Formats: sequence, structure tokens, C-alpha cells
Amino acid sequence: MPGFGPKYRTAIVGGKLMLRERSGKLRTLVDSTRLVDVADPCVSWDGKRVIFSGIQHADSNWRIFEIGIDGKNFRQLTFSDRVLDLSQFGVSAPLFERYDDFDPCYLPDGKIAFASTRYPSLAMVERVRASNIYVMDADGKNLRRITSERNGGEEPTIDPVTGRIVYARWWGNIDRPSNRTRNNLSREDATALTTDIGNICSVANSYLRFERPRSMLAAMSFGNCGYAFPTVIGAKVAAPERPAVAYVGDGAWAMSMGEILTCVREKIP
Repeated sequence: MPGFGPKYRTAIVGGKLMLRERSGKLRTLVDSTRLVDVADPCVSWDGKRVIFSGIQHADSNWRIFEIGIDGKNFRQLTFSDRVLDLSQFGVSAPLFERYDDFDPCYLPDGKIAFASTRYPSLAMVERVRASNIYVMDADGKNLRRITSERNGGEEPTIDPVTGRIVYARWWGNIDRPSNRTRNNLSREDATALTTDIGNICSVANSYLRFERPRSMLAAMSFGNCGYAFPTVIGAKVAAPERPAVAYVGDGAWAMSMGEILTCVREKIP
């Protein structure tokens, strides 16, 4: 199911590719003599071909295949031919040795889009391989990645009005304030966050995500040290119902001692 990531999109259960004639008669296009399992069929724009993901052996990985509606011209389009030095990943290298291609669809210009875990990246939960959207020519050549998903991009299809690729995203950023975590850290959407300058600001800008407006307040290019704590006071006064958090380094904290007196005097929690 879309949204559960590549771990479940590539489960092997066994199956056939079948065609239902107008008369209601069923005809098998691909059975177990060719592939152990098939999934994700998509019919070409001219109605003459079907592209789908398939797996050749129970211990192999999903690849993209194509066959004519008449059952002829069966061919494989993607292969286990990725050239990549995995030594850079150290002890995690075995996690990226295998990859799956799935969810193919025809594009209006004749190219093919599909999802794949070819790019070596792990999702933020469960240590499963992240998926991305790829595009290739009709013959499987000139394959390239067009997304950079942190967790997963799957189920590409075409918007018939704009011709653009529409796809499902497995979006589960653990660094976005959302719910209370197991270690009891608050990740509420309502949280207002301020950051000071330096590495604190860089890390916050790179990893934290917010869905509610006016949740992230930072000094940015002004670079004024001691910004975060006075700003979080203002955020709390402006919206007392919202939790407010300041990321402050030791130097910036030392510059903000006077604001502590303001909080005490004005009884700002």
C-alpha cells in the first residue's frame, strides 16, 4: 500500500499477469513459467503494450518488464546492473547490495517512469531502503533519478490535464514537531521554535520541518548572537497558548541574562 514504504511495496506473494477480454474471458499474459510474481501493470497510451514489475526468482529482486497485449514481445527493461562502490557505507554496505524497481507507468512522450530503491538511502524509520522516482527511455536506456526523497516516492502516474508526474510520498520526518515521542520529548505542531546563530541555526534549518506558519524564528543572515532567547519571549507573549522553545548556545545564553529578569518581572512562563 502506498504510504507504508518500499518494505511492503515489494512483498512477494506470487501472481500472474492476466487480461480480461471484452467478452469477460480471462487470458494469461505472464505466468509462473516466466516470472514468480508480477505487480503494478500499466497499459500503454495506444493500448498495445503493458508494462509491469516482476520478479524472476523467489530470492531475486523486482525489475521492470513489458509485454504486448497479444502476449508477444516479452522483454525485460531494467536489470541488476547498477555500478556503485558501496564501501563508502562501511558496515551498512550490505543494506544497499540489493534494490527493487516497481510501480512503472508510461509517460506521454514514450518514456517510462517507475519507483526504485536503487539510490542508496535508508528511510528515517525501520531502516528500510528509501524509494525514488526514476525515468528511462522506452528501451530502458538513459535511466535517471528525478526525485530526492528522504523516505519514499512511489506510485507515479500522469496528471491528464498538465502532463506532469504525480506520485505518492512516504512522508514521516521524525524531526518535525508532531507528537510526544517515546523519550517524552515534545514534538507538537503548535511549538514555536527560535534559534541562535552558529551550528545551532545550521542544524535547525537543515533538519527541522514545520507545517504551521510562524513556527520557526531565526536570525538568518543578520548573524546577531543572543537572538533566540529574547525572540522566544516575544513569541510566547504573542501566542501564550503555544509552547515556545529556544535553541541557544553557551555564548548566546550568557548574552541573554538580562532577558531572564524580564521573564521573572513580567511573569512570562
